Amino acid sequence: RIRTNAAFLLAAFLVVEMDYTPEQAVEPFQAIRPYPFKPYRDATHAPATFELSILDCLRGLAKARQCGWFDPRSFNMADYEHWDTPENGDFHQIS
Repeated sequence: RIRTNAAFLLAAFLVVEMDYTPEQAVEPFQAIRPYPFKPYRDATHAPATFELSILDCLRGLAKARQCGWFDPRSFNMADYEHWDTPENGDFHQIS
């Protein structure tokens, strides 16, 4: 999972800061064999009913930017960290 998160963060940087498409950003990782990246899933301990690839997540990030839901220039880290804690609702909406 650590490799998957690291690869996603590197590719997300390329999408957000370097204007790569999700497909361009994930391309260097696609050639690694055996493919070491596990899919993302629901965070509960219940059986997974779906899986998300790094590419799926990058496409979501690109769509959020396109729709104006995420802009790194106006992202408020203090607000995000406040709402990210369980005692404040563990709320994960980026606005």
